[in-house]
Amino acid sequence: MAEIIKDGFTFYDRFKKEAIFSFAPDNRADIQRSIEYIKKNKVKYISLSEKLLEKVDNLDFLGDMDFIEEIYISKYDMDFSGIYKLKNLKALSVIYQKVTPTIDYSRFEKLEDLSIDWYNKEIDLSENKNLKKLIIWKFKPKNKSFSYIKLPQSIESLEVTESNIHNLEGLELANLKHFEGHYCTKLTSLSGLKESADHLQSLTLSSCGSLVNYQELEHCKNLEKIILTRCGEMQSLSWLKNLKKVSHISFLHTKVIDGDIRYCLGIKYVAFTNSRHYNYKMEQFSTPH
Repeated sequence: MAEIIKDGFTFYDRFKKEAIFSFAPDNRADIQRSIEYIKKNKVKYISLSEKLLEKVDNLDFLGDMDFIEEIYISKYDMDFSGIYKLKNLKALSVIYQKVTPTIDYSRFEKLEDLSIDWYNKEIDLSENKNLKKLIIWKFKPKNKSFSYIKLPQSIESLEVTESNIHNLEGLELANLKHFEGHYCTKLTSLSGLKESADHLQSLTLSSCGSLVNYQELEHCKNLEKIILTRCGEMQSLSWLKNLKKVSHISFLHTKVIDGDIRYCLGIKYVAFTNSRHYNYKMEQFSTPH
């Protein structure tokens, strides 16, 4: 995000969204000046930089800022309890680093968007009935399964990175529309995806080099967009034949063993890495640019 200066303060420009206030004071006087500005202007979107957090022991200064709707925190080993006073909080991002935080997410009744680092502890988000988007970085549950985390049925978008999961068993989200998995190097099968398939519109997997079983995709009748980049070799694209809504498919650097690419015919956007044994070249598809 590009930085912009407004009223002597730094904001992160999000183009079509309201800019995020960068709370990055040089000294304690700057902290008070920033607090006064935030209160006066009812700034709803705030990033608490390490530059600030290394100067404070807690977040109690958020006490009378319940108008804040989105906050980004990058710090560990501190008292987080001040954020519970943000009764209108809709989006929260916390990078934990080394120390396990003690945050009770159920206290954020309006939370819609959550981004967290995994910290090898069971997480219960089942009470966050308004949660729609969840990102879990470095997701490595002890049992290597989604059953290790309790999720609300309200979730529509889920993204995990650097995970040790072997499959998608335990992922039972009836309203899931978007799923992304990046650097899930232990993932071998998409088994379990069927339980969240009814409303799934897009699926993105990248650098999942052990993945070999893609057949579960045939149950995702509402899929519109499929991206499989640098994933394990798939036997066939035959699972595509009954997915009538797909308008975008990309499998760059992901090999199709039987070489039969005809299942992509009629799809609006097609991208793949050419291979000598394929019966079509990517250039034969009228893919718009």
